[in-house]
Amino acid sequence: MSHSTSDQAPTDEPTPSGPQPPPPEGKRFTLLARLSVFTLVSTTADFAFGAVFVTVILARGADPWAVGLILAGGHLIGLVMEAPSGALGDRYGHRRLLTLGLLVWGSGFVALGLADGLVFTVVGVCLGNIGMSLKSGTLNAILINRIGLHDRNARITRIVRVGAVSTRLGSVLGAASVMVAGTWLSAGTMIAVGGVLVLLLGMLAPVCFPATPGQPDRRIGGSAPSSWSRWYWWPPAASFHPWCWRCP
Repeated sequence: MSHSTSDQAPTDEPTPSGPQPPPPEGKRFTLLARLSVFTLVSTTADFAFGAVFVTVILARGADPWAVGLILAGGHLIGLVMEAPSGALGDRYGHRRLLTLGLLVWGSGFVALGLADGLVFTVVGVCLGNIGMSLKSGTLNAILINRIGLHDRNARITRIVRVGAVSTRLGSVLGAASVMVAGTWLSAGTMIAVGGVLVLLLGMLAPVCFPATPGQPDRRIGGSAPSSWSRWYWWPPAASFHPWCWRCP
């Protein structure tokens, strides 16, 4: 997956060449705070789902082998959507892809949590994987695309670090929520509540993050093979810089 990280701010006016001054500290902090909150809440919902979804599927009549088949199919669909998602964000705008991904992801959790049978359970699993793949990387790309040349590497590192810390905190909060809410809520209800939280993030995304213009000439089909080779056949490339596999 390749998320473009250009040096120019996405504005309608042309950006002068040369080093760009950093935006006001308050504005930078605000965007980082929003990145942190969105990452924290979505990770909390995802952890709650991950802690109980197997019991939910088994309770709806699936055999253990069917659980594995459902999950494998969902992850395969997510993988297919993950590879071109960076190019989709470049072409249509990362904020649009973030919004769409969160809405699809949250809808999948709600469908999975409230489903009565296996059919809608499978639909929920597939929607969840699709939405998660579409959303993946968009938050970092929105912020990184706004960085000029001034202190660029340090600021990229800060964005990645804030996202990583928020992810860890979200996992802790998700574990605590399962331990507490699991005593009086069913597993399906907890997944559905997490889905509602993710849907809320999807509705807030257009308000909380700046618009990101698309690139109409960006090709979609050609990005998947290069993304797969970069991800799965050469993992050391992503090990040195956590954000490098988001870049073109």
